[in-house]
Amino acid sequence: MVDRCNCLPACSSISYDVETTQTTLDLEKFMRVNHVYDRSDNFYITTIAIYFKESYFITSKRSELYGWVDFLANCGGLLGLFMGVSILSLLEICYFIAIRPFSVRSRITSVEKRDTNEVQNVMLPVIIKSE
Repeated sequence: MVDRCNCLPACSSISYDVETTQTTLDLEKFMRVNHVYDRSDNFYITTIAIYFKESYFITSKRSELYGWVDFLANCGGLLGLFMGVSILSLLEICYFIAIRPFSVRSRITSVEKRDTNEVQNVMLPVIIKSE
């Protein structure tokens, strides 16, 4: 019945190995030991003995392999491994987004000032007097 219900297995369970054996009963010996002397034709004897096959049992407990924190840590580690993301990479990205444009702008303005100074120096008239 359990196999047909498509149920998930229990988180904790105990299962026993089952083994059945049978043998014939020596009726005459049984009657002598138990002091039964009256035997009629409708006399049926059945004995059942139930024993544990092993004197110990193994319990198993099911639990999650990865918790939420373990899953996030593994994903972050794999992302860092495959994408090469590290703290230095993040700092470089911040540098190129925030600091680099300002340094490029200041460099361009200094180059423009130098060029205008050179142009002004070149255009100065030179007057030479001859004596």
